[in-house]
Amino acid sequence: MRQLINKFTLFSFLFGLFLMANSCQEVIDLEIPRGEEQLVVEGWITDQPGPYTVLLTSTIAYNGGDKGQEVSGATVKIIDDLGNEYILDESEAGTYQSDNLQGTIGVSYWLYIQTPDGVEYQSKPEELKSVAAIDEIYTELDPSKDEYRLMIGFQDPPGGVNYYQWKVYQNDEPMNGPGQLFVTDNQLFAGQKVPAADFTGRTFHPGALVRVEQMSLSAGAFSFFSQLLLQENTGNPLDTPPAPIVGNVYKVENPSEYALGYFGASAVSIVETVAGE
Repeated sequence: MRQLINKFTLFSFLFGLFLMANSCQEVIDLEIPRGEEQLVVEGWITDQPGPYTVLLTSTIAYNGGDKGQEVSGATVKIIDDLGNEYILDESEAGTYQSDNLQGTIGVSYWLYIQTPDGVEYQSKPEELKSVAAIDEIYTELDPSKDEYRLMIGFQDPPGGVNYYQWKVYQNDEPMNGPGQLFVTDNQLFAGQKVPAADFTGRTFHPGALVRVEQMSLSAGAFSFFSQLLLQENTGNPLDTPPAPIVGNVYKVENPSEYALGYFGASAVSIVETVAGE
């Protein structure tokens, strides 16, 4: 167990260096050749009560990095392997929301999109897998900042590879900014009781309400977010723009042609605490 804790300490230390290096980059605007317009999809379904939101935009940047116009007037559905289809309503331009839908553990879901010009897209099925419940939570003072680190523990389920993502909030404000995707697999703690550790690398103001969401990921979602994190935190502003990261949403008429972004499914364990108490 001491070896496991040492590995977590090393992980937290390296992750801290990772964020520090990223924060020192200067933003430089470059003239980049424009490319073909691409659809950008962002969406998620969980076992928590909806509504669930799917965002559709388009981008024509060379590397798919610039946000373009919201895609309005599309047909958007969430479909499951039980034969159910749920039509999402457009609440505002490019924002589509579900009604009377809550994800179920063990069921697979995918997204169907028909753009206003008739182009059809579909995501690969994602099984909504259960997630380990957070059973230990407290905050620990970071003397260098006079703020508190979030420590959580849980029992990793035995019998396979599990993937995790964490979302954190301070006084209901999200703390996951660009380049701050907190994901890992269970390679270091497969099937074990995970002692309380800092998985997010964030600190919180004394007295702040801290909420953490522990989410299950598929292998595909973990790969996508890991590549995204690596791309966000490496290189420098003068490097050649990287190639877009392939997600799981593809054109129906040409499955080798992908949209940008990801549609995923996850169970969620949610706990709260007050920093310093």
